[in-house]
Amino acid sequence: TVREAHKYFYEPMKAVFGDKIPVFNIPGNHDYYAGGEGFYQVIDKLGQQEASYFCLRGKTWQLVAVDTGLIDNFHLLLKSKVGSKLMHRIMTFLPDDQRAWARHQLQAGEKLGLKTIMLSHHQLFSARHSVGQLHGGAVELAGLPDRIADIYKTAEFQSRPESMPGSLPDAATPTVNTRLLKQFPPEVLSNVAAWFWGHEHSQ
Repeated sequence: TVREAHKYFYEPMKAVFGDKIPVFNIPGNHDYYAGGEGFYQVIDKLGQQEASYFCLRGKTWQLVAVDTGLIDNFHLLLKSKVGSKLMHRIMTFLPDDQRAWARHQLQAGEKLGLKTIMLSHHQLFSARHSVGQLHGGAVELAGLPDRIADIYKTAEFQSRPESMPGSLPDAATPTVNTRLLKQFPPEVLSNVAAWFWGHEHSQ
């Protein structure tokens, strides 16, 4: 919520770092469960970034931070048998514009001789848990108003299993996010030294 974003992120960051040290932030799925308003208010007040993702470059390294939370913004659990068939958690990914932006930053950094560290909320793979399925009817339908309003564009929901890395069946629940792997295949990540993420919770 707006109150939580200010109380538990903005206020502690300002108390610790003040106005002299810049603070950047990328959202997770819970930021978008609340509509994203709190997150976007906070980054506006911090005044360091123009979007929910960013790139920082130094002399030898760059940080490329992406927003994987935007697609994972639907939070409604139905316990019925019918509901469980419709409510599959899907593998998150980047919308078309952000995918193009991120890949451009990786290419530009490589041309400049920089090593890259990527940052995201969601993980590329998990050591313990499924990262979701390829498709989920209710989740995809819930994002339709955003796509109609041109908040983001994507053709990923039309992807067929055979076009994805590994060609896993539609009902598979892998521990590797094959959607993100398709967007960032090994050759694209060849200059990425590390990819740090969060999202996974201790059980």
